[in-house]
Order: sequence, then C-alpha cells, then structure tokens
Amino acid sequence: MAVPDLRPCRRFPGILPIIAAVPLVLASLVGCGVVAGDQQPTPIPTSVVAEKPTYQVQRGDVILQTSLTGSVVPINPSVLSFKVDGRLKTLNVQVGDAVKKDAILAQLDIADLTQSLNAAQFTLDQDQVKLANSQKVTEFALRTAALELDVKQVALAKLQSTGASTYDLQIARDEVELAQVQVDELKSSVDTEAQGAVARDRTVVDQVNSDIEGRTIRAPNDGVVTTIAGKFQPGVTVTAFQTAIELGDPAQVEIAAELPPPASAFQIGQPATVSASRLPDKTANATLRKGEGSSGGDSSAPSPRFSFDNTVLQLKPGETASLSVVLARETNVLWLAPNGIRSFMGRTFVVLNDGGVEKRVDVELGTKTSDRVVVRQGLAEGQVVIGP
Repeated sequence: MAVPDLRPCRRFPGILPIIAAVPLVLASLVGCGVVAGDQQPTPIPTSVVAEKPTYQVQRGDVILQTSLTGSVVPINPSVLSFKVDGRLKTLNVQVGDAVKKDAILAQLDIADLTQSLNAAQFTLDQDQVKLANSQKVTEFALRTAALELDVKQVALAKLQSTGASTYDLQIARDEVELAQVQVDELKSSVDTEAQGAVARDRTVVDQVNSDIEGRTIRAPNDGVVTTIAGKFQPGVTVTAFQTAIELGDPAQVEIAAELPPPASAFQIGQPATVSASRLPDKTANATLRKGEGSSGGDSSAPSPRFSFDNTVLQLKPGETASLSVVLARETNVLWLAPNGIRSFMGRTFVVLNDGGVEKRVDVELGTKTSDRVVVRQGLAEGQVVIGP
C-alpha cells in the first residue's frame, strides 16, 4: 500500500482541516436535499393592473351657484359725522339703540363755546330789555297822541255843527292835521340804535349755536343706530366729515356682501336665496340690486347690495345672513363628471372605448360645477368615458 505524499500539506499546514471538512459539508447538503438538480425557482408575482374609472354621459340640469356671507344693513342709511375736528366728549348711543329725531347722539368738547354762548346771550338779553323799554315809551307817547287827535277831531266836528266861522274852522282843521302828523311820526319812529344792537347780538348767538351744532351729531329722523365707527369713544380725536355713526330704518333693510372674483360673473338682477342661522328652516328670495363698483343710486353703499323680502325672516340690522347665488342654470343638457375630462396642450378631450381600443374625442364644454360639466358637442347621451 502506497503512502500518500503529504508534502503539500506540510507546505500548507492550514489546508488539512479544510480538506477534512469537505466530506462532512457534502453529507449535510445531501441530507437536506439541497442538490443542484432539485432546486425550484422562486415565482415572480404578476402585477395587478388597476381598472380605470368610467363616467357616463347623462342628461339633466346643471346649476352653478356660490355661497356668500353678508350683513343686514339699512337701505339708504343716514351717514352722520362732525363738521369740525375735535375731541369726543360724549357718546350717548350704542349699536341697536332706537332714537328719536333731533336726539343728541354724540358731541365733541364744547366747554369754550358754552362760555361764549353764555356771554353772547347775556348781552342779547340786556339789549333786548333796552329795546323793549324804548318801545314802551314810544307806545305810551303814541297812545297819548292818538287821544289828542281824537279830541281835536271832536272839536272840529262841534264847530262844524254849530256853524262856526271859517277862521275858527280852519284853526280846528290845522290842529287835527298836526295831531295826525304827531301820531304818524310816533308810529314810524324806531329806536334804530337799540334795534341794531339786538340784531348784532342775535347774530353772535346764532353763530355760537351753529358752532355747537358743528360739534354735535343729532338724529335727523327716527331710526336705529346700525353702525358706530371703530375706536369711536370719549376722549379720542375725531376728524371732520369722517363717518362716525350710521342711522337707519330697521324695517327697510338689505344685505351687504363682498362678491368673490370674478365680479363680472355677477349681474344686476341676479337671483339668490337668503337664510339665517337662527332660522334654519326659512329662506327668502333675494336679488342683486347693486354690483361691485357701481353706485346703484346709493353713493354711501361701498359694497354690493342684495334686496330681499324681509317679511318672512324679519332680519335686523347687524345680523349675519347667508346667500346662495345662482350664477348659471342650464336645463335638459348633456353633462359629464369633471374627472372624465382631460386637457393637454390646449386640447380638451375625453377617452372612449372603441372596440377595445381607447379613442380620444374632442369635446366642447359649457357651465362647470364641482360635480357636473355641460357637454355642448362631441358626445352623446349614454356614452361611457374612461377616466385617467
């Protein structure tokens, strides 16, 4: 028996344990059935293709509407302001207060004018007393002269009845004439100096009163306070002719609301429905009376106005109202869900299933809402569109 040559092992002492382990590894692999010929490939899962949504062309009504939030305001309110700058002294009302005509709603500081008015009124009173005394003296003299005239007239009549001489009659006539002249002079006599003083005094009093009115806001008519300017409170400095208070008739109201862009989508006369949160089961019809940027006959109304019949809701100035405005209404038209319509490079089209082949068809659209788009041309009722 030949002895194996172990010289290579001596040259590589670390290889001997590896050679010894090889049979053991092969045996374990055979025991586990891992043999190259018995291996099975791992199957690759087949991808599931999602089914595309479809949308059917239908016939019906398409109504485009938008919701707005507005505030109830008086129709043609009285916009009130001071005529001069000054410091606000008193504010006598709050929003919602009912006031009577000529009631003082607010007033600036008038302490200086009050002193001037008292002085002017005192002077006027004194001069009026002087004028009255002068008029009394004149009236007494006039009564005396009138009595003297009566006496002279009686004397003349007596002479005429007794056949007095021409000379005596002439003297009597002259005396009557002189008495008449005295009466006439007294009737026309006026204390011009006293009258002039009174007139000047009254002018001063009127001017001070006018200045006080310039610092006062009065109610021009019966109504309800609907608006008070922000930060309008005693102690603040007020600018002349700046809106301070608005007064309106609570029975004559409309709704002010800002229109979302584009404003051109809203036209005068556009119908709407108005409701209020406190009356969830009630609505009223409304109409756009004044649009964005138009005066509508009311320069004091900066925002659009909706008129409505308030007999049902009985809304009050200051209340919040909800408006549903119909922008467009098309009846008995073809419509399609917006998700079925595609656009690319300025082309608007849909995809139809034509014998198992997808076919693009151009369409002309009309009014669009959140769930319906009017199809004017390109499709027929009942056709099924493939979504993207």
